Amino acid sequence: MKVTDVTVLAALAHPIRTSILHLLLTVGEQTATQCSEVVDATPSACSYHLRHLERFGLVERVDQDGRAGADGRTKVWRAVATGFDFGEPAGSPEFVAASSALVSVGLDENLRLARHYLSHLDLLPDEWHRAASFSTYALLVNPDELRSVLEAIDAIVRPLRAAVRVDAPDDARSVRLSVDAFARTDLP
Repeated sequence: MKVTDVTVLAALAHPIRTSILHLLLTVGEQTATQCSEVVDATPSACSYHLRHLERFGLVERVDQDGRAGADGRTKVWRAVATGFDFGEPAGSPEFVAASSALVSVGLDENLRLARHYLSHLDLLPDEWHRAASFSTYALLVNPDELRSVLEAIDAIVRPLRAAVRVDAPDDARSVRLSVDAFARTDLP
């Protein structure tokens, strides 16, 4: 789902909202209480942010009619799409500001999750330690080459996204993959 509305980008540029949306895209339907256990916020805060995301068309309540154990008070939420494209920080000054704020919150979320992983290594078998990577590459490319690299990476990882994968092996786990590619502005 492509999102180009500046007000939606600005609304999502909040750490808890970004964390909740990423969680729903990763694990599927969740209640505010379930979200709170992962995103480090209270259930009432998560409920508030879920309603805010709903107002902007990013999440929706799941119809619980006929579901076992549905009591009408517990609300289950899901993302309205299997992925979101928020564009790049280019265009009007308002769009650039909102998009940059959202990217910044996303970078903070990646760092939060990486630190959580590092502080909980004891919960994972060694094979997951060996499979993880925190690699950085200093490339020398032009814009067309960079786009080609990113398109190739996207072609490999897109079918493996948790929200759409139906053929995952039994020992599969949710994995966070972040690709940051940008020109160095601190160098001539």
